[in-house]
Amino acid sequence: MQCFKAKDLLMNLDAMPGLPDKDKIYSLIKSIKGNSGEERHKKWIAEIEKGSFSFGSAKVSYIAKGKDSWKHKAIGQTSVTDTGREVFPFSDKFMKSNWKRFHDALQGHRFDVLHDVLPKYGISAA
Repeated sequence: MQCFKAKDLLMNLDAMPGLPDKDKIYSLIKSIKGNSGEERHKKWIAEIEKGSFSFGSAKVSYIAKGKDSWKHKAIGQTSVTDTGREVFPFSDKFMKSNWKRFHDALQGHRFDVLHDVLPKYGISAA
């Protein structure tokens, strides 16, 4: 993100200042425990709300599934659980939905990290 913001098309990570709040993030990764991802997620949200990061306190919310979620807005799913047998008709709005664009960006980011960033530091995560 720092390279993008600096318009560094060569992605020279060594020229960037690095991850802000790195020590805080590392500490929370090590200390936040919970039996479920949902439980751990709530703890991260609490840290954000109490202002534990350099960007200050923020009120954030997330609706994973069901009414008003990005998935609902993208494909019309109202259920908070999947059966695996759902069929959703194609809609043009899906192609421009936040849900699809977010997942497309995740795939692109994962590819770049695995194939461009990590090998630069001698790391292979095939």
